Amino acid sequence: MFKFIREFRPSVCLELGTCLGISASYHAAALELNNHGKIVTLEGSESLASLARENFERLGLKRVTVVVGRFQDTLEEVLRRQAPIDFVFIDGHHDEHATLAYFEKIFPFLSEDAVLVLDDISWSNGMKRAWKTIVSNKRINISVDLFNVGVCIIASSLKEKQRLMNLRILSN
Repeated sequence: MFKFIREFRPSVCLELGTCLGISASYHAAALELNNHGKIVTLEGSESLASLARENFERLGLKRVTVVVGRFQDTLEEVLRRQAPIDFVFIDGHHDEHATLAYFEKIFPFLSEDAVLVLDDISWSNGMKRAWKTIVSNKRINISVDLFNVGVCIIASSLKEKQRLMNLRILSN
């Protein structure tokens, strides 16, 4: 995720599922190094959000905002205020129907070359179906299945759809 943010240099990032703020910390650190962009992360639990805020403060991360509340209650307002969104990480409410609903709600607010990352795409049969439905969507031009994580790139300038299945990423 850190490398994605460093490479794509998004202006606005959105995360669904803050938990303790570990992944959002990587996002925010990359944004800090880019000297560009911000992340808004949504968390349903006030106690987890509080711990995440403490972690962000301890790490000196200033480009991150935590919004507390259920996704279905907070997402639409965040989308309206933050659009266009360049990078989305969906890592909460790992349910087929919820994931598809979030995808449909988020999509109209994405920038033309947005990146969408979904965690736990192999979590359950329902999540596998959700991933399959999302990558078959004609609005997704590039998709990469990393077994547990799925990456979709909108890249509206691309003419043909590309799918990379079961790609193993080797890091240095």
